[in-house]
Amino acid sequence: MSSHSIVSRLSAASTLAAILVAPRFATQAQAPEPIRFARNAGIANDGRIAFTYQDDIWVVDADGSNPRRLTVNIARDFSPRFSPDGKWIAFTSARTGNNDVFVIPSTGGEPKQLTWFSGDDQALYWTPDGKGVVIATARGANAWGSPLYVQPIDGSIAKPLGMGTARAGMMGGSRLRAGRTSPLEALSLPPRRGAGVGES
Repeated sequence: MSSHSIVSRLSAASTLAAILVAPRFATQAQAPEPIRFARNAGIANDGRIAFTYQDDIWVVDADGSNPRRLTVNIARDFSPRFSPDGKWIAFTSARTGNNDVFVIPSTGGEPKQLTWFSGDDQALYWTPDGKGVVIATARGANAWGSPLYVQPIDGSIAKPLGMGTARAGMMGGSRLRAGRTSPLEALSLPPRRGAGVGES
């Protein structure tokens, strides 16, 4: 056999092998992989779920169908929280070099930055009227803690809640539930007048 004939046969054999093996790999590549490490879920009143996956914000319907990626950024976006009416999602992002609070329409769109503090600001929950986001922050006179603040979504200046230091909290009706270091160390306080909670 000539060397040309051997090369032709090897070429034909490798082409045939590629044709037989390619569909198997193509089928495997199209099989959906389960989502792992989805975290920081927030649930809307209508049952939709927002969560962090691969450092972006995603939303799925109440039954887990129709996944939609809302943010695409190289930075870490996390802790999505639905507004009471379900139209907005507040979240924390490190896209400016430190953690700041952003909002985005729950149907997708361009995120709007709410906080511009050079330290750590993190979205916790919404005020019951949907006009502000309760945030944990490093601002304030105390170097080792700060009260929770309410950041109005109109972009005006955040106001501290009338309380001591806290790191976690949520609003429920006319009450604030706050924890000094974690949700497990929670105390329940009525908000003080002038604290910016639920005021028009």
